[in-house]
Amino acid sequence: MANGPATVGGRDQFLTPYGYLGGVLVNLALKKRRWMDEYGRSEEDFGRIAVNARRWSALNPRAVLRDEITMADYLSSRMVVDPLRVLDCDYPVNGAVATVITTAERAADLRQPAVLVESMTYGTGQGADWVFGVDFLYGGMFDCAKRLWQRSSLTMDDVDVAQLYDGFTPVTVAWIEALGACGRGEFGDWVGDGTRLGPGGDFPLNTAGGQLAEGRLHGIGFLNEAVIQLRGQTGRRQVAGARAALVASGVYPQCGAMVLTAL
Repeated sequence: MANGPATVGGRDQFLTPYGYLGGVLVNLALKKRRWMDEYGRSEEDFGRIAVNARRWSALNPRAVLRDEITMADYLSSRMVVDPLRVLDCDYPVNGAVATVITTAERAADLRQPAVLVESMTYGTGQGADWVFGVDFLYGGMFDCAKRLWQRSSLTMDDVDVAQLYDGFTPVTVAWIEALGACGRGEFGDWVGDGTRLGPGGDFPLNTAGGQLAEGRLHGIGFLNEAVIQLRGQTGRRQVAGARAALVASGVYPQCGAMVLTAL
């Protein structure tokens, strides 16, 4: 750069060669590459998340992206920061949602069926840094998940519907592994052809289309979708008999998770 410094010191000397000063997109691209290289997996694993989002959004009149896509569409989509593609990234929108939290006693008198916060936790991980934390791929996700299940009377086997942060597909993959649906690096084998995530599958994921398709609301949309799923109010995308929902939001050194149950 003509007006920039001739040398870079401090922590930036380790980031600048990778273009990291360009922001979060570079960080997520590095995480996607690291996961594929470390576990010997392909881009198709991340494509399962993107394709699934559109299966659900096609059933959601609120979603901004409702056309279904194929794996070929995903693999041919524009590269943003290699190997992160545009279909790995959420879709920004102008919008808002509201969540009312009160006591179970007061909720019993409300017009809407109540949903209980059965367990809740937050995690940062050791080091609490986007790049230089102890666990680059997962940050605080495993710590967060461990405390969540320790505080809950339920287990992953009890979950009927999952709403997991998908600001970028690598984040969703990391949450699924950290929360215990499968082990580290096992997402690709666990997800198979991806149908288990979609309508009629045994792990319904991001049933409104998530931030990838419904639109980005910084994660709060997942909480609201979980609530109305447990109330049985989601119409064509309703998961039959949903009684327990898993919600996770945030990324790496800033992550939180909840287990919700229908009363």
